[in-house]
Amino acid sequence: MTSEASGWNTFPAEDGWTECSAAIFAPRAGLIELIATGLQGAEVQFRLDESLSRAYVLPARRNAYTSRPVLQGRHRVAVRWRGVARSPSKIEARFLYLSRTLQEIERDAPDVAAVMKKNNRVGFETCDVIILSQPPGATCQVYGIFAIDKAALASGRPRAPVIKQDFLVNDRSVQPPQTTYYTGLRSPGPHQSIEAFCRPFGAPHYGCEVVAGKWRCRDHHYSLDEWDRLPVEPEIRAAISSAIARARG
Repeated sequence: MTSEASGWNTFPAEDGWTECSAAIFAPRAGLIELIATGLQGAEVQFRLDESLSRAYVLPARRNAYTSRPVLQGRHRVAVRWRGVARSPSKIEARFLYLSRTLQEIERDAPDVAAVMKKNNRVGFETCDVIILSQPPGATCQVYGIFAIDKAALASGRPRAPVIKQDFLVNDRSVQPPQTTYYTGLRSPGPHQSIEAFCRPFGAPHYGCEVVAGKWRCRDHHYSLDEWDRLPVEPEIRAAISSAIARARG
């Protein structure tokens, strides 16, 4: 389900900013996606209702892009820019009931799908939950995908990394859009290391921290003794518990 913004209006704002705003109606809770093309080199910022995003200078060959969760109702969205005389060549805003599903992403990136734990039914039991997030200042969406390592579970070893979370990053601010899968798999392939995942987001997002000069992602592995570190939402914990039970069975 989608709906488009209407009534775009451009006007000079404070501190040298120029703002182009419009209204959009969200028929239910979901995401608003906002994109502007042609502002490379400008300082850009987004407004959703009364909330302003962090300003940043848009790199070359990039679109200004953001998406944010919203509740049902009418919302005001805007793109703001300064530092260049030109206006965006195109501005789009739309409501999405959901962001792109994993199935859609896997269909467009079959090489990535081939190395995902969720598709390795022999070694892993997939948890029926996905966490979709977007850290402050990021222009991409992050999918947290949980799976149970059957061999680690069967080993019974203390602190065995039974619960594993890989991350898939969907970046629609670049042309063409990029899909990157981050995992602990060491063999070469269409994926990157979990350590590389932490570099663009930094601490404390996703349990990222620097240990002995290298990035470490604490949210990548969990032992059964680390249940308290998992997301607290009952639905997420129930999905992980069910996957552990299926793996044992």
